[in-house]
Amino acid sequence: MYNMYSIRYGVQHQLFEREDVDVWSILKEIEAFDLPSILNKLPIDAGIKHVFEDLLSYRSQGNKLVESESFKEKITSQRKSAERGGRSMNSNIYLLESKFYQDFSFCNDNYIICDNNRFSQTLYHNVIIGILNSHVTPAVKSGKYFQNTRIEKLTKEHLLLLLFHISSKELLEIMRQYDIKNLTLGQDACKYLIRLIENSSHIIKQSNDGSYKIINEELFRKVVQNIMIIVNRIDSEMPEIYNIYPTVNYLLSIQYFWSFDNELSTLVYKYKLGIDDAILLLNHLIFRSYRQNTIHQAIFNLSLILKEYGKEMEDIHSIEDIPEKNNYFFVGSFFSVLTIHVKREIIAYFKQSIHGLYTLLVLYENYRIPILEEDLLRKALKTPDFSDDTYVNKEVFSCSVLRRVRKNDKYQSLHSLIDDFAVRNECLQFFLNPIEFEKIDKIEPVWVCYCEDWIIQNLLENRVIKEKVKEYITNDTLGKREFDHMWKLL
Repeated sequence: MYNMYSIRYGVQHQLFEREDVDVWSILKEIEAFDLPSILNKLPIDAGIKHVFEDLLSYRSQGNKLVESESFKEKITSQRKSAERGGRSMNSNIYLLESKFYQDFSFCNDNYIICDNNRFSQTLYHNVIIGILNSHVTPAVKSGKYFQNTRIEKLTKEHLLLLLFHISSKELLEIMRQYDIKNLTLGQDACKYLIRLIENSSHIIKQSNDGSYKIINEELFRKVVQNIMIIVNRIDSEMPEIYNIYPTVNYLLSIQYFWSFDNELSTLVYKYKLGIDDAILLLNHLIFRSYRQNTIHQAIFNLSLILKEYGKEMEDIHSIEDIPEKNNYFFVGSFFSVLTIHVKREIIAYFKQSIHGLYTLLVLYENYRIPILEEDLLRKALKTPDFSDDTYVNKEVFSCSVLRRVRKNDKYQSLHSLIDDFAVRNECLQFFLNPIEFEKIDKIEPVWVCYCEDWIIQNLLENRVIKEKVKEYITNDTLGKREFDHMWKLL
């Protein structure tokens, strides 16, 4: 009866659209259960009865949740201390994990559904934060035996928690908030992950031929997305991960991966697809009704695979077949695998419609579209629009590209235009001659970050510039995300 009461809302959700079932009557009947009264009448041991009383009142789960908060914070502090060179041996991570295993084992061993509430979900959330922070804590050693207490390799039990007991949105947020970039899996975890990927691929094959039906696609999607989050961060070679692509293609054919573009881009970059999977995935990303700008990198990487195999986009016969042809970066991301005829149409359209300097230079620099011509650049330089520069360094990127164009003899006809623009733009003045640029107080740290490494090393010899750059990549949100490689040069 407790299990029926525990899953009543799940029953309501699953049967809500069934016309042949009176869902509200079922729900009303379940909610009429007086579980405390029934428990008092049961002829069971007082100790067992007390356990169930705690279960009904959420007292036990509430206490574990409070303790998990404390251990989570201690482990996070230990990581920060270790990153500064500190050392600590303690049992915090083991005590925290035990909170999860107590709940998890109790549910499984007694066939009781008691972990589908906010207490358990928050407890699992805290345990996951603790596990990941412990895992990425530096292994600072002192002497022969003393070293930081930490989880050296994630186990199968850890993956069970990471994949099945947290939403993809929450797991992704934890990875970002706590800067979790690399994960090391133990042998049992690797085997478990491979088996999950192979099983999911097998399920898709059976679903496609009609011999199997996926009942809860939302839950299936969550697990697959969590697998993607994990495999994008593991530091070992696992060829079997490529088997995930049929599953990804299946899920994308049903519904878009909301707020998951960066993870999909990383997956495509890190684990190269076979040509058939690449074509199918590229078609999903290009022709779906909704897309975000963050997916352009994945489309570009997939296009490189098609180009390597000498393939072209067979479903695009003219520029009119392209959805959102006025989304220049979207079109640019798969420009390289279009037919010559369509490429010519796009170049002509771009030359007629593009006016912004930043857009022009991104298409030229990142997507290698041959539209950088004298008349087009002259118009773009007259009124360069660097507004809305909050999340993209439009001016800095543009000036860094113009510097390379200025040094390229192939574009001699454009040199005078660039020189004239530099007269009224200090950023470009810097890029044209960064070593000799005398206005040190005018140098922005992001300018330095866009330079080549040998130039950066020369500039960082100046103490003022070095402190500016260090502050920028330490505290600025964009600086921390985009220029982490700068630390090796400081």
